[in-house]
Amino acid sequence: MTRRASFFNSALKLYSAVTSRTRALVQQQASWTITRVSEPSDRVEERNGRFATPRPPGLLVWVHAANEREASDITWITPKLAEAMGESVALVTTLSVGDGDEFSVPAPFDTNSAVTGFLEHWRPDVGVIVGGDYRPALLATAARRGVPLISINAHVREDGAPVRVQEAVVESCTKHFKTTLDQDGSIQSAIENNALRSTIQRSPAIVEGYAVPPANETDREALSSLLATRPVWCAIGVSRAEIEPLAIAHAHASKHTHRALLIVQPAQLEITDQLQHTMQRRSWSVARRSLGEEPEVDTQVYITDTQGEEGLWHRLASVSFLGNSLAAPGGGVSPFPAAALGSVVLHGPHVSNHADRYDRLARAGAARLVLTGEGLGSEVRRYFQPDLAATAAQAAWSEISIGAEEADRFVETMCSFLEAVEAT
Repeated sequence: MTRRASFFNSALKLYSAVTSRTRALVQQQASWTITRVSEPSDRVEERNGRFATPRPPGLLVWVHAANEREASDITWITPKLAEAMGESVALVTTLSVGDGDEFSVPAPFDTNSAVTGFLEHWRPDVGVIVGGDYRPALLATAARRGVPLISINAHVREDGAPVRVQEAVVESCTKHFKTTLDQDGSIQSAIENNALRSTIQRSPAIVEGYAVPPANETDREALSSLLATRPVWCAIGVSRAEIEPLAIAHAHASKHTHRALLIVQPAQLEITDQLQHTMQRRSWSVARRSLGEEPEVDTQVYITDTQGEEGLWHRLASVSFLGNSLAAPGGGVSPFPAAALGSVVLHGPHVSNHADRYDRLARAGAARLVLTGEGLGSEVRRYFQPDLAATAAQAAWSEISIGAEEADRFVETMCSFLEAVEAT
């Protein structure tokens, strides 16, 4: 046994000894979590491997990451996986508890009892570990229970621990993976065992993309015919505080484009009347979709007080303002649906819920920040120029298409694993 291997074994024995004797520390950590960051007590129960929510039927794909941002690099692919494999469910575990769209629970504490409770309850058919959050007890127990494990976007995580300890954890955990997709070569560099190195592949990181949102094709054709060559922009998820700035923006945008149409979807249906009255006070012709009205030739504002049709509005509008972003605290809405459909993305400064997505699009020249109603109107009028809109739309599509090839390869790998599971 080499000196390095001996060190690895000693470090991992120490880790195992510590984690097997940390029940009191776990309870102390749970108490700290509740009192300091207000994590509900039922979440702490889940971290200890006790769940009230039943396991859903069918194949269950377990995705684990340090946070929802890392998890989102993979969870956007799950519709592709479901299409390829039929009925399947993605269960997401992260160290932090958020309010993402996916079916998610907090990651269990890395103790034998907690991870056993987690695995016995959810019984995952396959596990996908995203990034560098390797948890030895969780992965070892999952492997012993026969759960096929894949590591993607893998890298040695810098968490302040000594390098040799990090390498010990990486080597111990990597042996549990059927495949490791190493995004930067750091995993392979940390491992001496040649047999283990053969399971590692260098692969570009899979980054979050977006499946094109659907739309009713009959409605799209009918509305496209009604609108013909009119300049159209839309505002999605508009909050109460954004109603007046939105009216200012439309007045500014339509000042030199008299046939311009604003399609606006309020964030809450209860503000629809206020939205309508604000627009009508400017002597604009307003139509409401919930009343069965259509945007006629003289309609200047079309209020889409319905849900689930964002894909339709982004298809019709060359420019999209994404709301809940101009006024604090905001938070924003995801820019990817608009970007995926070739609509220029405009937004305010308060987009903390999707900051990484906006940053990606901004760096690509596919999203623009606005601060006021006047500024929004100026940008809308600017992007009514077809050549500018086309350039921004192409940049948006190119950005969210990054990693598509790696994503398709990942789906193929997952399908192979799940087919093997179903065959047993």
